[in-house]
Amino acid sequence: MNIPEDIQITFEEIKRRRDNIPKLQRNIKRLNNICEHVASKWERVRHPYPYTPHDHTHNIRVEEILYKLFPPEELNEKLSSEDLFLLLVSVWLHDIGMIPKLFPEDKEPRGKEETVKWDKKVREEHEERTTKYIREKKDILRLTDDEANALIEICMRHRYKKYKELQAFAKENWEWDISSIPVHIPLLTVCLRLADALHIPHRADDRKFKTYMALGLDVISKIHWLKSKYAWEITPIRDMFKISIVLKKPPQYPDKRMEPLRRTIEIELQDEVDAVREILIKGSLPVYLTVECKYREYKNMDPKDVKELEELLTDIELFDPTMSPNATSVIDIVLRQITLILDPTDKCGSISLLNDYKTNVLDAIVKDRPCHVFLWKVKDLLDKNISNSNKLTEEDGNEVFEKIQKAISAWQEKKTDAMEKLPEMAYPVLADGFAILLYGYSSSIVECLKYLVEKHDTMKKSLKVYICQGVTKNRYRYNNRLIYCDGIKYLKELKERTGIENISYIADSCASNLFSGGDIKKVLFGANGIDRSGHVAHTLGHLAIADMAKIYGVRVLVIADSLKIGDYHRDPKLQRGNQWLTADVSFEPEIETYENYNPREDIVPPDRIEAIITEKSLTKPREIGNYAEN
Repeated sequence: MNIPEDIQITFEEIKRRRDNIPKLQRNIKRLNNICEHVASKWERVRHPYPYTPHDHTHNIRVEEILYKLFPPEELNEKLSSEDLFLLLVSVWLHDIGMIPKLFPEDKEPRGKEETVKWDKKVREEHEERTTKYIREKKDILRLTDDEANALIEICMRHRYKKYKELQAFAKENWEWDISSIPVHIPLLTVCLRLADALHIPHRADDRKFKTYMALGLDVISKIHWLKSKYAWEITPIRDMFKISIVLKKPPQYPDKRMEPLRRTIEIELQDEVDAVREILIKGSLPVYLTVECKYREYKNMDPKDVKELEELLTDIELFDPTMSPNATSVIDIVLRQITLILDPTDKCGSISLLNDYKTNVLDAIVKDRPCHVFLWKVKDLLDKNISNSNKLTEEDGNEVFEKIQKAISAWQEKKTDAMEKLPEMAYPVLADGFAILLYGYSSSIVECLKYLVEKHDTMKKSLKVYICQGVTKNRYRYNNRLIYCDGIKYLKELKERTGIENISYIADSCASNLFSGGDIKKVLFGANGIDRSGHVAHTLGHLAIADMAKIYGVRVLVIADSLKIGDYHRDPKLQRGNQWLTADVSFEPEIETYENYNPREDIVPPDRIEAIITEKSLTKPREIGNYAEN
């Protein structure tokens, strides 16, 4: 087997560890032949683009991690000989479907666009491709029909997030018989899943990282890339039932700034640990309860690495499902991503990457957030200038590069200027000190309230603020454990940034109760987009609050920068999905039999709004088009 030099010792150690598993010896030759077969398949093909390696070096590392999680002597004691064989074969076969040209009918794509499209399809369908390969090649692999069928079941469920299918399968198919030997497919599956999730892929270079950003990978692949770049080591700590992960950080870099990365990796792996726990207990194998990330300074990070890390941490907030960035954050992230892609040393290459970014990332963001005015402005800029990027001459490419770079820089300057002036413009309507109701997290409003208390320190004690929970934006991880609540984010940031003491956290349905009692004098909204006629687009729930405020004569004020004024698209059918309804995972099959209605957007009409405050003016809604910023 042609093993890379840096892997060779590890693989030899793995083979020695196999030799110390007595129950495995009757099948050791077949296992070694399968390893040789997998390695040879990867040697003759290109790797899928631009995903982290899933070749035989990945298989070696997964087997190494497996022995850290479950020492060989323990596996030998708890598993049958057939269990052991199937587990280790699944370690080597589970990702063979990632080979882009695995079957005779797989045609090699031509050009980058076709390659990216095909490799994404391969990635999405790699479990099915793996099971097809096992089924068709079982004789070459020297597998019996029963063994092939068992491996198919394991490989079909090895993939991240298939929790519900895994739990249901485990309840109904705990024990199989193969040649009168009991095998435990669910147990083998969770062993593979956990080891696979903990593998740190090879580190990606900077160019590939930019390509990854531009092409927009699925969540699982993004986690692989994050681990490949910043996870230093992953260690199971048996006596503490914990999996410890060390993350690289630059010298003297604040731990708090690393939180998006830590949170993302911890939550994704904690989901996996939680999902497999009960099955491991049933199989009498070691159980892990928690995942913990720690930081360690990595002295070899240069300024370029630090800049890249800064961009990555911001990107996580945009794509990570455990976070829910507001409109202002989305604008910042998109502008910074484009700035990162624009490389003055490779202008034509930058335009090509930018075209990929627009097609695979920005277009998807706009589709998911159609009411975000500024995103449409960015999309329009790119549509007009890079749609024919593959036909541009070098001179034209340089001209397009300069035009886009100039536009992005101008927008960034305008945004910075707007956020400096907006609190001054909002100050007069906040200075009365009357109680405020907030709905839908807005960083602009936080900044305005911070400015208010800086000018009037007594407001920290006297100002009363009510914050709605924003339940339709809730996000949950495995088994509906809450990982994001809009109201909690708002409350926490407002407290930290302003020091306001008199803050109450309320259910959304409590708003009308407060209005009817006369406790609230004004409602403050941010905005995702404002059209030229004064309609304000935001997330679901804003219209209900505005309607109730109108009935009780409570003022509704919108605070947003002028970059959000312009043209947006409406998609009333766009659904957020069932994120707000909590239930144990066992209830999900019943819940899914009913149609969920949870639209992403609300449009608040101008007659529900008293005024719109931008850095330029305090304006009646129907006059706001005069201040639209191109």
